[in-house]
Amino acid sequence: ADYFIEVTGNMYKNVFAPTEEKGFQVEAHDEVRYNVNELSQGTIDQLYISLRLAISEIMSEAYRLPFIIDDAFVHFDVHRTKRIMEVLTGIAQNQQIIIFTCKQEVVESLSTSQVHELESTIRIQS
Repeated sequence: ADYFIEVTGNMYKNVFAPTEEKGFQVEAHDEVRYNVNELSQGTIDQLYISLRLAISEIMSEAYRLPFIIDDAFVHFDVHRTKRIMEVLTGIAQNQQIIIFTCKQEVVESLSTSQVHELESTIRIQS
């Protein structure tokens, strides 16, 4: 829930795990609960990434693995991208994070020493 609150800019105040009767739910500050299918695609992505971050944090206590993200911010606007990059920058102090992206805002939020551009490697063989 902490990651979700942060990446949504405090738009929500809690996350409820799924039960046998209901899937994931989130609670807004007006105490209205929303099912995942009632959220925008960008907010669903924020929830998904927040859950992955929480799992990674717990797993990293026992295993020091990098957190790998492959274009998970495709549905994020500029504000969402800025917030998630701030969260990831904080996490990167203790855990390696590898991000694959085509979004220029993500690249611009990092220092140039942290960016390694990959050349296009699409090859079609017949």
